[in-house]
Amino acid sequence: MVRFVSSASSMRGKDKTENRAGGESFSMPPEKRLLNMAATCMFGEDKYYGGVEKQMQEALNETAKKDGKFPLQLAAYIRDELHLRTTPIALLVMAANNVNCKPYVRAYSPKIIKRADELCETIAAQFKMFDRTIPNSLKKGVADSFDSFNEYQLAKYSRASNIRLKDVIMLTHPKSPSELIKKILDEKLEIPKTWEVEISTKGSTKENWENVLPSLGYMALLRNCNNLLKVGVPVEKFIHILGDKDKVLRSKQLPFRFYSAMKSIHTTDPFAEKEVKNALELALEHSIENLPKLKGRTVIAVDTSGSMNKKISEKSIVTHRQISSLFGAMANRYSDNAVTYAFGATIQRIEMSGKILPDTEKIDKTDVGYETNGHLVLNDLLRNKIKADRIIFFTDEELWNTRYYDGKQCECTLRKSFLKYVTEINPNIMMYIVNVNGYGDTCISRHERNAMTINGFSDNVLKFIEVEENDQIAYIRNNY
Repeated sequence: MVRFVSSASSMRGKDKTENRAGGESFSMPPEKRLLNMAATCMFGEDKYYGGVEKQMQEALNETAKKDGKFPLQLAAYIRDELHLRTTPIALLVMAANNVNCKPYVRAYSPKIIKRADELCETIAAQFKMFDRTIPNSLKKGVADSFDSFNEYQLAKYSRASNIRLKDVIMLTHPKSPSELIKKILDEKLEIPKTWEVEISTKGSTKENWENVLPSLGYMALLRNCNNLLKVGVPVEKFIHILGDKDKVLRSKQLPFRFYSAMKSIHTTDPFAEKEVKNALELALEHSIENLPKLKGRTVIAVDTSGSMNKKISEKSIVTHRQISSLFGAMANRYSDNAVTYAFGATIQRIEMSGKILPDTEKIDKTDVGYETNGHLVLNDLLRNKIKADRIIFFTDEELWNTRYYDGKQCECTLRKSFLKYVTEINPNIMMYIVNVNGYGDTCISRHERNAMTINGFSDNVLKFIEVEENDQIAYIRNNY
């Protein structure tokens, strides 16, 4: 098992700092800091403690001094396995404007630009983040990426905007596919009859939605469940698609997307609502069925503090707290023997049913206050002499201490309580900090050999808990 650098008493404390909540925290190596922020960021969206874009750029520049390839590898990993779109594009553009990353930009561009509209978004990001002088490496990378798309894909995303495909061609000069390049320049792409065009031009009616149902991709169907119900489309016409295992797995939707779809459903027909929610619950189950089994005893700790109540993006209805609650329910489901806590100002041990959605709601609705005393979970394990094989925190790591515990002043921190647990209960325990909303610091020193930080809110991050090579940085370098 790959772990962090072994503990050394002479090294502890040298990386100690303070997080944005004012609590004990530890600095990260630049590549880990970059991963921490990028894997948990809807780029351009503020977090509870503000944005991280400037710090992300600084971490990229610092990382590139030693390894100019890693920022591109990270962007490809986030696009491919964490299924985020905007942040990888931002990383690509940042890298193109860094002299140490430039040699790798062209080769990695097609691995990051996976949808035809991202051709335009990449150029728009360059103009917004830097200037209108596009680095040659980015020009060539974007030009090469045209080869990844067919006429339907290019036409589907050839929408009126500040940057059009025609503009991208004029700026980057792609040579291939030549016949499509010419069609774009001559504005002769065959406009596809997409569901968006049909609904926007003909109206959101029952008849029109029924007509476009066969052309809806899985993501589009997922996002329009409520619209279908509103106009009265019979549920039997689409719930079988929602619950289709093959379609779910091919869609690569993040688990919280199903949860978000369920939360958005509002209809006057309770029977129809129940049928759709049941189909979405089945889809969620399909989407996570390949999660690794966690053998032995697992302690799960879900951060439900105030900073976790921030929505993940302006348009989303899902909060980081709900994502962590979902992760907690998933980890519980796939553990041989698990104990689950919610923590905030206090802690509460939660009786879990093993059913993902009810357990998610149970964790999310647990009231333990809005402070962030994660160490109380470890103190409870110590007080009751509970021996576990691993403990998993789902958090934004903005932990701090309200100074009082059981009515007495307390200087405990997560690290101090954890080291005490290692000494008194189980020297072989592993603690995993799954950061779902990173700010570039961590609540446990990287010199602690029994601890590991994992970053992201895709179910894919959970594989680093059980796979033998569980260092996320090493995985990215070895596979991308």
